[in-house]
Amino acid sequence: MSMDVRARTLKGMMPLLICTGLLILPELALAQGSGGSSNPIQGFLDGIVDLLNNGVTRSAAILVVMFLGFRAWRGHMEWSSVGWVLGGMLCVFAPAAIVDWVQSNAGI
Repeated sequence: MSMDVRARTLKGMMPLLICTGLLILPELALAQGSGGSSNPIQGFLDGIVDLLNNGVTRSAAILVVMFLGFRAWRGHMEWSSVGWVLGGMLCVFAPAAIVDWVQSNAGI
């Protein structure tokens, strides 16, 4: 009977032990470094931008456009949904270029 109680106690403590281990070893927790800047918030936000603008997401977007083209070619697509998907891709991939363009034209 006491073995069963110990097993349940250890099982209940397992999430606490895992979280403690992740706090001790930030590399395992994939903790965000400052990215070379002294501002950790800027490093975090730059990490999100890099995640959304890397080659994998670009390839996924290309595959989505190809899939939409195939569905449109077969006649199984409403054009309003094409507009929503392309608008979403524009909102994900274009902001960095738009901000860079505005900053270069404003002389910032």
